[in-house]
Amino acid sequence: MKLLFCSLPAHDHLLELIPVAEAAKRCGHDVAIAVSERFAATVEALGIEHITAGPDWVGAFIDDLDGDVLPEDMEDFTQTFLAELFCGDAAIAMGNDVAKAIEDWNPDIVLRDTGELGGYLAAERAGLPHVTVGVLDFNGMMLGKGVVAALDLRRQEFGLPSDPDGRRQYAYGHINMLAPDFAPEELELPNVFTVRVDGVRRGDVLPAWVGELVDDERPLIYASFGTAASTIPSYGPPLAKVIAGMGGVDANVIVSTGKGLDWHGKEIMGGVPVPENVRVVEWVPQALLMRSIDMLLTHAGPATARQAIVNGVPVVAVPLLFDAFEIANRFEQHGMGVQLDWTSFTPEDVATAATTVLNDPKYKRAARRLQARTLTVPPIDDAAIKFLERIHAANPRR
Repeated sequence: MKLLFCSLPAHDHLLELIPVAEAAKRCGHDVAIAVSERFAATVEALGIEHITAGPDWVGAFIDDLDGDVLPEDMEDFTQTFLAELFCGDAAIAMGNDVAKAIEDWNPDIVLRDTGELGGYLAAERAGLPHVTVGVLDFNGMMLGKGVVAALDLRRQEFGLPSDPDGRRQYAYGHINMLAPDFAPEELELPNVFTVRVDGVRRGDVLPAWVGELVDDERPLIYASFGTAASTIPSYGPPLAKVIAGMGGVDANVIVSTGKGLDWHGKEIMGGVPVPENVRVVEWVPQALLMRSIDMLLTHAGPATARQAIVNGVPVVAVPLLFDAFEIANRFEQHGMGVQLDWTSFTPEDVATAATTVLNDPKYKRAARRLQARTLTVPPIDDAAIKFLERIHAANPRR
């Protein structure tokens, strides 16, 4: 098969597609990834062909953010964001670029992260099967009224018939990467196939100093606000409070700030005293590190949530954007963690929450219970490729 992957111009979205792309490559299939030029080196370093496609709009969106989005406004903000940006002019530009790639590269299937709609439009017009990869948690929000209406207008601009319920997005297949017990509504999407993802990459190695932090005296905590959140400067002060608060926890702590961002050095590393039990780094192989930690403090992003679940790690959640608030709620509902309000929490709140989750065994038991149920789902490598092969067999290239 020839598989063309299409990604939004964001690291977290691209990194979620890569395990499927690499698995397909290992199985002998031809693979290319269409994403903006900024990610060419990342894709080519994997030995995968990069096709330049779509504008690099994420940075401009972050620059245009007018203040912080409060938790009570997040649901409306998310629908507006999805309708105006995911279904906006960038989708048409991406669709035109992918249409050219389809003509030149001649793929059998187009795969895309759930929010990337240009590849969907181009595949629909070309009559090619298209498959979503569940990068967004609670992917059914792409069937919300605002998104469906905006996307239907884009379909018409692309010369496609109306799709009033939006379900053509999932016409051929959807690879769900959420634990079934954690988000059962994902199983209601059309043509869904569920796989297990731990996020560990081939060649991942932990730094030697991590081993020195794992001892019999104190547990190990990992704290991170993720790749997307780390690009927004207003999240510097909350992360600084996390660093300060972890000084009050009887544990060894690793805090990851994100790679290569100037504001980290100025607002966090240069301005916040780092407690003796805390090590602040730009980056660490997070998915691999999950196997060695006792607790996670997280922004409750989709990839991090999946990694915590598959490793049975209890959490303190500090949701920042989009569906992270629902993810944090479900951590609490399943009994595997607690959450803090990022707009008002204090360093003392961090210390109290982390100590509670570490010392009360009910959180670890709940995390292990959800982990065990998740481990009944097949791993992404073999299962996802066989799923794609079945779709290809049912929809041979004309």
